[in-house]
Parts: sequence; structure tokens; C-alpha cells
Amino acid sequence: MINEELFEAVRSGNTEVVSQLLKKGVNIQIKNNIGNTVLIIAASRGHTAIVKLFLDNGLFIDEEGEEKHTALLAACKNNHFETVKLLVEQGADISKETIHGDTVLTFSASNNNIAMMKVLLEKGHAIDKKLIDKQGGFGFTALMYAATNNNFEMANLLLDRNAGTEARECDGNSALILAAGGGYTDVVKLLLDKGALIDAKGCERGDTALMSASENNHFETAALLVERGANISEESWWGDTALTLAKTQGHAAIIKLLTSKN
Repeated sequence: MINEELFEAVRSGNTEVVSQLLKKGVNIQIKNNIGNTVLIIAASRGHTAIVKLFLDNGLFIDEEGEEKHTALLAACKNNHFETVKLLVEQGADISKETIHGDTVLTFSASNNNIAMMKVLLEKGHAIDKKLIDKQGGFGFTALMYAATNNNFEMANLLLDRNAGTEARECDGNSALILAAGGGYTDVVKLLLDKGALIDAKGCERGDTALMSASENNHFETAALLVERGANISEESWWGDTALTLAKTQGHAAIIKLLTSKN
């Protein structure tokens, strides 16, 4: 009965009840039916004061729960900045990953949280290139999320830490192809400046960044790629070029751009 009272207090964020139960000597080593500790539950809900109480009372900070989530991973996944900040300050292991390969960086990037990313990169230990380039759910790296979210600052931060540009997500797209497909010209320029291969093809259809920008009617992005030397005649696995894709979609300005340069 007292265990359920503790779980309920943690889930609801009732710091006062949790504190009272701790004084009574409640067992805080218990886990729920899916393997999560009370620390992981508190962190996943962003109850920072309760997280601190458990840490002050000796709970192991890096205990793993459901799908190998730690408290820090759970807080990152659910976008709880203050909880993440506390756990990092208390020495949580930054290098842990879930069974799907997600890390604190992929979770922070998927949530488009630049403040969280900065805390992890600046204060966290064990942040190396392998962790930065780790591919999580759907094969996305942190850089791919930054590119997809048009987050120039985050992409730049990761690239300054030598993030790789040529990994492919589950559909075969690189960070450059993803940014081009979204029309995120500034991010495309940044990636090119950092050495991304301009004519690299996605694995699924064999599209290049120029093909993706052209098909999706992103004129400025297409113009930048042409200016930077993208191969206009490059063909996808199905024989399409940037021009044929633009023609199929009726994108007049891009058709004119590509025709004039062909």
C-alpha cells in the first residue's frame, strides 16, 4: 500500500508527500511493473524537486528502466530542461543509450531544444564524436534532427564538434538532403561549408539534395546548390533528374533556373 502511495506521489509531483514517505523509511529501490524506478518516473515527468530528493537519499542516478532509459534519458526524451540540468550537474552518465540507440543528444535534437543541447555538450562528460554521430530511432543523428528542424544554431554547434554529415536515416537521406527537401537554405549552406557532399544520393530513391529541393519547389535552395556546383544532370535510381522532377511538379521558376544552367 505504501509503495503505491509513493508511486502516486511521484507521478503527480507531490513533493511534500514524497518527503514524508522518505522520513518514514519507505523503500525507494522499488520499480513499477515495466521496470522503471521512482527516479526515472520523476525525471520523465519533470519533477525536478523530487528527483533531487531521491538523489539526496542515495538512489543510483544511472539505474536503467524500460527500454534501458535512465533518468537522464527519460528527462531528455520528455523535454524537461531543469531536470536534465540537475542530473547533468549531479554526474549522470551522458553516454547511455536506449535499446533503439537514442541518446541524450538525439532526444534533445528531436525536441529542437538548443538550451538542453548546450548543457549536455558543455557540462556533460564522455561527449565524443561517436556519441555525437550515434543514430537513434529511424536512423536519425542529432545533426539530422537539427537539419530537419531548420535549427541553424544547433547544426552549427554539432558541426563545430565534428559531427559527421554523411550518415543516412532509414529512408536513406543525409542531413543535406533533409535540409534541401525542407528548403532550409541557411542550413544547406552551413552543411556545404562544413564539407557535406553536394551530389551524394539518398539510398531509397537515389535523389540528390538538388533533386529534393527542385521537387519541393524550394527555389533559393536549388539556386544555392546550382551555384555551389551541384550536378544538374545527376539521375536518381529511377532515371529522374532535378529538371524532370521540377517539370513533373510544374515548378516554373526552378525549371527556368535549371534549363538556363544545363
